[in-house]
Amino acid sequence: MATEIWCLFIDQDNNPVASVIRVKADYIAALKETVKEKFPKRLKDASNNELRELVNTIVFSDIHNVVNLSSGKKVMDLELRDDELLLVQVPYDCNRSDKRKRGEEEEEEAPPQPKLLKTAIYGIMTPSSLSSDEEVPLQVKLLKTAIDNMTPSLLVRPGAFKYVSGPGRAIGSNFPFEPYTIPLVFLHEDFAIFKTRCEAAPSKRAIDCFDQLTYTSCSWLGSELRRREQIQSLLDEYLGLGLDRQKMMGTEFTTDGSLDTAMPIFIRECKEPGDALNIAILYYRRFLIKAFEHPHHYYNYNTRIPCIILVDMGMFLGFYGAVWDGTRVRVESLTRPFDLTTHLLERTARLEIASALDAFVDAVKNIRAHYKSITTEAKANPDRSEHYNRINKARSYPFITSYMDKDNDQAVNFTYTARLHDEKLLFDSTLKEPNSGECFIKFTQRYSEAAHIYLASRGWAPRLR
Repeated sequence: MATEIWCLFIDQDNNPVASVIRVKADYIAALKETVKEKFPKRLKDASNNELRELVNTIVFSDIHNVVNLSSGKKVMDLELRDDELLLVQVPYDCNRSDKRKRGEEEEEEAPPQPKLLKTAIYGIMTPSSLSSDEEVPLQVKLLKTAIDNMTPSLLVRPGAFKYVSGPGRAIGSNFPFEPYTIPLVFLHEDFAIFKTRCEAAPSKRAIDCFDQLTYTSCSWLGSELRRREQIQSLLDEYLGLGLDRQKMMGTEFTTDGSLDTAMPIFIRECKEPGDALNIAILYYRRFLIKAFEHPHHYYNYNTRIPCIILVDMGMFLGFYGAVWDGTRVRVESLTRPFDLTTHLLERTARLEIASALDAFVDAVKNIRAHYKSITTEAKANPDRSEHYNRINKARSYPFITSYMDKDNDQAVNFTYTARLHDEKLLFDSTLKEPNSGECFIKFTQRYSEAAHIYLASRGWAPRLR
């Protein structure tokens, strides 16, 4: 019986030449035929030596195992798991216009295999309507389609997800932990509002909703589907949070001109703690591609494409925020995981959870209003903006771009130009007219204004504005 494996084809420079595909073959020799069928033009004039060499270099996704295989070896003997990729080198295109042979190529150090595999599965979303001559950030140009053919249920496994998550990779979800990124509450205002609302007293509807969630979540319902449907029904009945299952699961996309048909306001996922969040993140990424490919060019507008994620992890409930920061997907927790089995007499803890439900409702409403404003602007200005680079750069800085002047109580607008310290929220900025000049912006949780004013009076600190 033929064995199915995931394959990614790369050229001699270790650059991916196609998206990840599912290959079914009995023997290694069959991979050669698959490549011939996949790249008929590329291999048209390839020599027999090149064709034989074609299947000799195979790199496993654990990075450490590089072997040469004979054509007679069985594919099943590779013992690849579903979360592993098989990298297969194909020869240079013999029909390229420059006709340069392999030995005449300019010498360039090939990226190390970890970097290669990271790039191969990077999955960054390239706006399809961007012209090739635009100065688009490298991260946005990187292989959009590499994991499009792999379902989130496959990539969510730790063996595969680790190649798309982490410093410098497609997804930043603090796993591995990244201590000095800009917090999510600084990247989109609605997440800051969410945090503030969590500190207020809950509404009666949120309390009632949580009471019902407790009984539903702590009941034997026979199947995961039934549990999912009942919880979804409660969210809709008490909080007005209806969610189309097809849209949630990423199986249907519509393009009627409204951004929230391409990008969901919130995603709900229900599984084991780690898998649930990872799957939801990958669904967000899939929707993000659709938003970028939308004919209204949503990537040209002042939005980080926010989404709030509700993760139902058995007896626990968690809230997460997701945005696009101009280079990758950023995801962070907005609350600690809430235990749905919290005793009825633990009033303080239960009210805290109910307040989070109120914050969730407000966040959904605010994000929906945000998308509506972006959609209205996009319809009024259908042409592609020439300011993509400026807008995309701004996504990597805090959303706060103005302050009240201490002297005249007037709003002063500014533009970030650089982050000045890798471990602190300290930025250089330029004030907009008529308040031109340079200004340092610092965010801190604890600060003595009186001490700073004293230091400034001595010339030892910048003047507070």
